[in-house]
Amino acid sequence: MDINVQGIVLKQVHYKEHDCMITLLTENKIMSFLARGILSPNSKNASSCLQYNLSEFTLSEKNSHLTLKQGKSIHTFKNLYENLDNISCVSLMSEATLKFIDDAYEVIYPYFKNILFSLEEGFDSATLLAIYLAQIIKYSGYKLEYDCCVECGTKKDIVSISYSSGGFLCKNCVKNNSFFAPSLLKSFRYVFMIDSSSLEHYVLNKNDSYSLIKNFTSYLCDSFGEKELKSLDMYFCGKFWYILA
Repeated sequence: MDINVQGIVLKQVHYKEHDCMITLLTENKIMSFLARGILSPNSKNASSCLQYNLSEFTLSEKNSHLTLKQGKSIHTFKNLYENLDNISCVSLMSEATLKFIDDAYEVIYPYFKNILFSLEEGFDSATLLAIYLAQIIKYSGYKLEYDCCVECGTKKDIVSISYSSGGFLCKNCVKNNSFFAPSLLKSFRYVFMIDSSSLEHYVLNKNDSYSLIKNFTSYLCDSFGEKELKSLDMYFCGKFWYILA
C-alpha cells in the first residue's frame, strides 16, 4: 500500500552505505521512513530528503515499515545554511519538537513551517525561536499562565514570572521582590498569544528573547526530566555578551 504525505524533514540519519532514515514532521504526526540510495550521486530523491526541506513523499508500507518510493521537494530553505543564527534556531526547534511534543501536531506544524519562511525573509530568529518554544510549552501539557496571576487570578499589577509556580505573579503574590522589567512581561505574554499566521507582527528586544529562550528550554527540560538540549549551546555560541551579562 502506498501513502502520500507532505512535511518538513527534521532529521536524516545514515543507514548502511547509501541509505538514510528520515524523520518527518507532518500536520498530523511525526513519522520515520527508510530512504534507500539517497546518498548515491545519481539519486533522484536526494533533494527532497534534505534536512528542513518542505517536501512531498510517496511511501510504501509493508509490515508496518515505511520505505520511500518517490520524493518531491516543494521548497528548499537554502539560506538556513548561510546564517548561523538561522540554522541554530531551526536545530533547536527540531530537537525540542522531537523531545517534547507527542500530540497537537496540527497546531505545531504551521508554526514550524511559517517560521522557516519568515527566516527566509530575514525576520528576527530570536523572536521566532521564543515564539516556537512558547507554543511547545503551551501544547506539551506543562502550560504556563500568561494571562493572569497564577496564585490569585488577578490580571492587575502583574510584576513577575515564576516558572516554579507556573507563570505570572502579581505584586501581592510575588516573593523576594523579584520584579521583572515591563518589556519582558509583555514579551512573555506575546509569544504565547501570537498566531502562526502573524509571526512577523513584532520584533522582541534581544535581551528579552534570549532570556525567554534560556528559561523556556530550562523549564521544558526540568518538566520532562531531560538533562539538556544539545542544540542550545550551538544557538548561544558567539553570544557571550549575553551569557556573561
